Amino acid sequence: MILNRNQYLDRVKAFMHQDIIKILTGIRRCGKSRLLSLIREELLQQGVPQSHILLVNFESFQLDFEKTVKAVYAAVQALTKQAAGKKVYLLFDEIQEIEHWERVVNACQIDFDCDIYLTGSNAYLLSSELSTYLSGRYIEIQVYPFSFREVWEYGVLNEKTATKEQAFEKYLNLGGLPFIHQNSLSPENARVYLEDVFESVLVKDIIARNKVRDIDTLRS
Repeated sequence: MILNRNQYLDRVKAFMHQDIIKILTGIRRCGKSRLLSLIREELLQQGVPQSHILLVNFESFQLDFEKTVKAVYAAVQALTKQAAGKKVYLLFDEIQEIEHWERVVNACQIDFDCDIYLTGSNAYLLSSELSTYLSGRYIEIQVYPFSFREVWEYGVLNEKTATKEQAFEKYLNLGGLPFIHQNSLSPENARVYLEDVFESVLVKDIIARNKVRDIDTLRS
């Protein structure tokens, strides 16, 4: 069974169907994409037709259009025509993969009757920049890895945890990235995974974005 992460979903539900952009930010692999899927499931349960929802992961190569603002806008325009005047729901995962993403988001909000949900890495969607790009037309929800409460609940749901003490010891040693607990990784494999995530954050998010030259000092 999959954890529903209701503490985040409830915050999103309070703004569903409203003319304000919902942005989920957080470090890599903390569960943002899964939360976006949960939002889609919630919309379907509330009666939104599947044909009115566009869920796109911009890190995927399996897209029906190019990763350009014009192509994204055209896809939303086609969805709106198909919806025949009804509200459409745009769920864009890893939106920072689109160059000048803020332009297409702004245009969609102005031109169409749509409800927009975005996810992105903290490194690319900083609060100061969001304020500049979207000028007060959004709410930001920061998503974190599993808390210990979530680790324990997930273990109970999936019969993976013997005692709360064992779960807490694992949490202290390995942290709360969902992949570790969903796949019952051994301590050795978990540390390999954590090192890979660390390298991704360090190299892709920090060094590249900030053009860090003295990488050795940063690592130490």
